[in-house]
Amino acid sequence: MNYRHLPIPNLSIKNNQTKLGLKDINTIQTWMTFDYLNKAFSLPADYLKTSLNIDSSSYPLLTINHLARLKEGSASSTLDLVQKNISTYLERQ
Repeated sequence: MNYRHLPIPNLSIKNNQTKLGLKDINTIQTWMTFDYLNKAFSLPADYLKTSLNIDSSSYPLLTINHLARLKEGSASSTLDLVQKNISTYLERQ
């Protein structure tokens, strides 16, 4: 059996991207997971879990939408809280 060599994509471009900052807060969407937000904004892994009092075992793979349902709130108000908490963290850095 012959195998064809497939090129490996250049991952260094992805790894060298600039982290998101305060100017990017409004790009956050309710479908995003906390894992993604932690990485994209360079947050400590448990910062949002602690600041938003998240006790779900699904964290950090939890989406903002799912958190809103768990807290019986609206997705837009939960999104606002997430944005405010990330802004607060970034302003202190």
